[in-house]
Amino acid sequence: MTFLKQAPVLNRKPKTRTATTSPIVPQKRKSDVVATPVADSSMKQITQLQERNKKLKQDANSKDKDLENLQKSKEQVELQAKLSQSKVEELSRDFKTEEENGKKQYDQAIFDYIYTTFSKVPDFDFSILGAEAAEMAEAFRVMSPTQTQGCGGNLFPKEA
Repeated sequence: MTFLKQAPVLNRKPKTRTATTSPIVPQKRKSDVVATPVADSSMKQITQLQERNKKLKQDANSKDKDLENLQKSKEQVELQAKLSQSKVEELSRDFKTEEENGKKQYDQAIFDYIYTTFSKVPDFDFSILGAEAAEMAEAFRVMSPTQTQGCGGNLFPKEA
């Protein structure tokens, strides 16, 4: 097979009534552009995208404000917790002090009761009141009468 090195060129005259088409397509101006459905949908998408961005920014701002409010609330709660803790500590100290005072008063009342009972009824069996009462009564028995008078005294005067 042999190939032609050059193809023959045909010179033809165009018909007189035929319009010639040029390979250059004229560009349209922006004002001449007609909106197409594709262009409309892309514009809508851009608008929707901008609206979403605005909404996301607003949401972010509101979440930042919520976070600030939450931080302030947390600080207030921590302050109230500290105040409550100090109140609890103060009440605990007061309770312990009151408890100690009550125990001292109870011990003094028992001491006075044993002393009075011992001075009025020396043969009373204090073991029925418990081991502590028996020990106190035994301590009173060992003391001399002048020593027992200085230990708390008789709460009830002797009947004549």
